[in-house]
Amino acid sequence: MKPVCLLADAMVWNYVAKAGCLGRFLESLRVTAKILPLVAGQLEKAVSSWPELSSVLQAIKAKQIECYELSDEEHVLLMRLLDQHPGLGEADCALLAVASTQGWPLVTCDVALKKVARRLKIECIELTDVLDRALRSGSLTEADTQWVMYYSQGGQERRNR
Repeated sequence: MKPVCLLADAMVWNYVAKAGCLGRFLESLRVTAKILPLVAGQLEKAVSSWPELSSVLQAIKAKQIECYELSDEEHVLLMRLLDQHPGLGEADCALLAVASTQGWPLVTCDVALKKVARRLKIECIELTDVLDRALRSGSLTEADTQWVMYYSQGGQERRNR
């Protein structure tokens, strides 16, 4: 059965927002994008340096991205994952807990997060795969995908729009 929701880590939201193509990215997903409060908090902390990230927070307020609160069961799993994987942060472990219990795929380009997710049998989708699909469907332009990838590789120059 195809999932109706997906999760993405803070870096995915970061790269897409910096590239200025969040709305088109969301349209391309064809499933409901969910974000955890811990992930939104990470983005909120970076808005002063990168105002473009406020587009994600605005999309949450507009319900274009749905905020998902962890259940008690997911909180217990989060704590267990933090103990078992000290190299991962709280937000990453929360993503793993929710993806595991809900069966939602996780979009990430974080190598450590992907490694643990795969060990836990959580479906991981590469950001590049999502971008390729969005490009083929016409939701994103070639320039959009190039800018997202530029930021994913550490680029700091601002995109002129």
